[in-house]
Amino acid sequence: LYALVTFIAGALMIFGGTVPYIPQYLEIQSSGNAEGFSTYVCLTLLVANTLRIMFWFGHPFETPLLIQSFMMNATMLAMVYVCVTVRNKSEIVANK
Repeated sequence: LYALVTFIAGALMIFGGTVPYIPQYLEIQSSGNAEGFSTYVCLTLLVANTLRIMFWFGHPFETPLLIQSFMMNATMLAMVYVCVTVRNKSEIVANK
């Protein structure tokens, strides 16, 4: 029972930070409008999680938190990608 609870808690820690961005990603992609989302949020989280990964090499902490940092970086890169793609498409259409 302890191992199951530990596994579930670890999984929630790993994926809990990324799940809220899934609806935003899908909304931006389907609507073609990224104006309501600030890429500064992505920048802040990318810097924070990268620093946390680098900190792990000096002072190792729990593995789920390390994996969470990698997952958040991947999520933020995906958010930046969809925002840039959508904004570029809207600028190209506006300039024609």
